[in-house]
Amino acid sequence: MFNRIEKPQISEPRIAEIERVVTQHGEMLNALKDHVISNMDDISPLMMCMTLVMSLLPPDKRKTLEDAISEIVRNAPDREHAAKMRQIFEEKLHLTLSQ
Repeated sequence: MFNRIEKPQISEPRIAEIERVVTQHGEMLNALKDHVISNMDDISPLMMCMTLVMSLLPPDKRKTLEDAISEIVRNAPDREHAAKMRQIFEEKLHLTLSQ
C-alpha cells in the first residue's frame, strides 16, 4: 500500500571527500583563531584609552563592568581563547575578573 522510500546511499569516496573538506575547514578556522589571538596585542592604543576610561569610572560602575566581562569570559566556548581574553583584561586593563 505504501511505497517504501529508500535512503540514498553515500559512496565511500564521497564520504572520504566530505571528511577531507570538513578537516580542511577545521584547520582554516584554527589558523584564523590563532591569527586573531596573536594579533590581540596589537591593540595597545585602545587598551591605553580603555585603562584611562576605567580609572575614571566610579567603583560601582567599574564593578558592574568587571562582572559583565567576567560573565563573557566564563561563557566563552573556547577555553584557550577565554584564558587569553582574561589575561588581557587583567594585565592590560587592570580589571579584577571573577571566576
